[in-house]
Parts: sequence; C-alpha cells; structure tokens
Amino acid sequence: MSSFASKLSNINETQDSINYLSGYMLQNEPSSKSFIDTWKSQVLNAPSPTKLLLLYLCNDVIQKAKRHHKQKYITDFFGPLLEVINPIYHSVDSNIQKKIDRLISVWEQRLVFDTEGIRKLKERVAQPPERQTALTATTILPELQLIDDLYKRLDDLTNISQGNLTQLGIQSKTYLNLDADTLPETQVHLNKLKVLEKLSNVSIKNIESIKSTRVEIKSQLEKLLQSVESGFQTDDTKIAVINNKLNKIDETRRALSGVVESSDDEEMPKYEEEDSDDEPRKRKASPSPSGGSTPKKVAFAKDVQVNEYENKTKGDDESEDDDKSEKEDTPSAEVMDILNKLT
Repeated sequence: MSSFASKLSNINETQDSINYLSGYMLQNEPSSKSFIDTWKSQVLNAPSPTKLLLLYLCNDVIQKAKRHHKQKYITDFFGPLLEVINPIYHSVDSNIQKKIDRLISVWEQRLVFDTEGIRKLKERVAQPPERQTALTATTILPELQLIDDLYKRLDDLTNISQGNLTQLGIQSKTYLNLDADTLPETQVHLNKLKVLEKLSNVSIKNIESIKSTRVEIKSQLEKLLQSVESGFQTDDTKIAVINNKLNKIDETRRALSGVVESSDDEEMPKYEEEDSDDEPRKRKASPSPSGGSTPKKVAFAKDVQVNEYENKTKGDDESEDDDKSEKEDTPSAEVMDILNKLT
C-alpha cells in the first residue's frame, strides 16, 4: 500500500499531480494533521524545485478548503507553514523567492489567512535565515519514516472506523428493533436500513484496511529486525578481526622484546679476571722510543736474553734453557779420557 510520503515524493509540476494530491488530502480531512506533518518533513528536505511544488500543493489545499468552508485544513496548515517558510525561503534562489512572495500576496488578497497571520508570514520571510540544523531536526531514517507513516495511517483508519462503528451501533438500536415506539414510516424505515447496510459495509472495509495496514507494519518491522540481526553478525566479525590484530600485536611485541634483550647481552662489555689460576696475566707492551713495536729485552742469566711477549709459550722457553744448560755442563771427550787415566 502506497503511503502518503511516497505520494508526495512523486509530485511533479503538472496541475493534475497537484490536483490529485490536494483532492486526496481533502477527502481524508480527519487525517489532516498526519498529512501536514509528513508534508512538513518532506518540504524541509526536498530539492528547491520540489519545495516550490509542495508549497503549491499547500496553496491548492487551503484555497479549496476555503471555497468549501473546510476551516480545519486552513487552521492545521498555518502553524507548520509558519515554521518552515523562513528556512524554505532562504534555501532557494531569487526566482523561487519571488514566487513564494507571490503566494503570500495571493493568500492576503483572497483572505485565506487573516491579517495577523499574513503579517507573521511576512515577518518570518524577512528574518535572517535560520541555522541548517533546524531543518534536519525532524528527519528520520527512511525505514523508520515508512513505519511511522504506517502507524499514522493506522491511527487515522482506527479513528474513522470507530466513528462508523459508533453510528452503526446507534442506528442499529433505532432501526433494527421493530418493537420500538419511535420507528419511522415503512418506506423511510427501508431507506434507513439501506443506509445502515452501507454503513456496515463501509465499516467492514475500514477494518479490512486496518488489518492490511497492520500486516504491512508487521512486514516492515520484520525487515527492520532482520537488518538489526544481520548487523549483530557484522559487529561480531569486526570484533573478531580486531582481536586477531591484537594477538598479532602481542606476538610482534614479544618478538621485538626478545631481539632487544639479545642485542643488549651482546653489547655488554666483558672483563678478564685479574687473578687467574689458569693463565698468567699479560702485561701491556710498552712502545719503543721510536714509536715502533720493538720488544724490551730482559736478561735472566749469563748471556741468555728473552724477548718479552715473544710468540713462544713458557714451556718452549724452559726447553731451550735446559738444552743450553746440558750443552754447557756436559764434559768433552778429551777431558773424560784424562780423567780416566788419572783414576
């Protein structure tokens, strides 16, 4: 079932489109406030050309209402019109502004609104433009807007149905009781029964419309619920992805921390122990006077000289000393021969 909001969104610049919508609104006068609330929301957020068309629709409704002495639409339209005229006027170009000024002049000339009302409209137009935030204060999501429109329609249908049912109950007591003392003449009574029959059929159609609207509301709510539930799955997926990243962050941090600790251990200076039982402490070589690396000579005994820091081990040095000592202490063959003769 097409909502009134969708009807407004399909408005075009032809007179037939405006006449159709104004006729629809006038035929359903009990729903005037709901229609005007929807109109107000649409006109605030519509493109500039559509704003003008919706003002033309307002003009058509209130002028026809005045001709047919339906004051309700004129009264119900004035308040919302006074609220939106300033932001609409300052959101369109100068050409559309001139057409809006013309509309107010027509309302003044044809006495659609009283003198005080026209003065207020002109004052609102002359005021500085209001902040844009005020324009979107009443906007809601399209899905919720459709459900809101359906509920408004349900309320309107319920009110109409309740009025018909009340009349049906009253007339049923009057014309369905053949024992009543106030029954009209037979022909009149038959005519009243026809009216009662039509009222019954209309009441049934109203109730069927109410049921149809309830079904559509249920369908829209189920779609909205499915949308919300699918949103839960999307949220869980996003949380899982983020948690995975957090785990990666923790792994990367621990890996980097291990590298830093290992690097710190390698860079720590190492010192040799001063008193070592395994190896003798080496003394630093003193440079020669000429700046070269000639080692210092140290005498141990007789003519033997040992170079300090010579590339020989202690064992090698002692072996050479022992060999020299053996050569020096061993007697020659001639001396041994003399000694033998003496003995």
